[in-house]
Amino acid sequence: MALHENETRKRAFGLLAEEYDACRPRYPAALVQRVAAHARLTPATRALEIGSGTGIATLPFAEMGCSIRCLELNDGMAAVARRKLARFPRVTVETAAFEDWTGEDGAFDLVFCAQAWHWLPPEVRYAKASRLLSADGTLAVFANWDAAVLEEVQPAYRRHHRPEVADRAGEAWRESHPPDTEAGIRDARASIERSGCFRNIEFHRFPWQQVFRADEHVRILRTYSDCSTLPAEVREPLLADIATAIEQAGGSVTRRYETILMLARPAVTRP
Repeated sequence: MALHENETRKRAFGLLAEEYDACRPRYPAALVQRVAAHARLTPATRALEIGSGTGIATLPFAEMGCSIRCLELNDGMAAVARRKLARFPRVTVETAAFEDWTGEDGAFDLVFCAQAWHWLPPEVRYAKASRLLSADGTLAVFANWDAAVLEEVQPAYRRHHRPEVADRAGEAWRESHPPDTEAGIRDARASIERSGCFRNIEFHRFPWQQVFRADEHVRILRTYSDCSTLPAEVREPLLADIATAIEQAGGSVTRRYETILMLARPAVTRP
């Protein structure tokens, strides 16, 4: 089943909102600056965020003073975002699915989506985002991708007969083999090019890493929908085994990430 069709996993995040906000990684400042430059972002910029979650990606753009309309499917996630972004009067958070939401053609200078693009139907996301953008507007899609499998925990996954799930942005990503960022970018480029809705497509890579203690790593795993939707009798022994493996490996693991950013402009020029 494609991720955008999996309603159970799509809606699981609302039950994990506080944990999600507390422990999910943020995005590199260099990425935010790259998007701002591409969109020529000013206080007059009108932005739409798709799948805003708890406002992790919203916050740095809100701090630049632009107007942001946020769409979030899950009530729990939206509630956290509203509380966090309450000090920005030009930011609104609506509980709505992008697929069902109606917006005015050409109403936005920037449409951005962080960590949620793969939850949208391919036949909707490109065409609708393009329609909502102004003639020379910016589409910015970005996500934190795992850049390497954590070898320290692989024995735990194998003992439980579960391949480690690499957190990827593309639906073509296979869970059963090591991460391949180049292949993921090729898949994403092919997908947007097939749509015919965008031009001047560019990709940017921002590598970084973070050290996790055993408890911290287990905590972040709980916020991934593939883990949180497992039956407790499967999930809890697996997470306990992963924590033990990390303790035996020295008490911490270094997780290598690449934040991948896709930028593009709408192919159709508007009057």
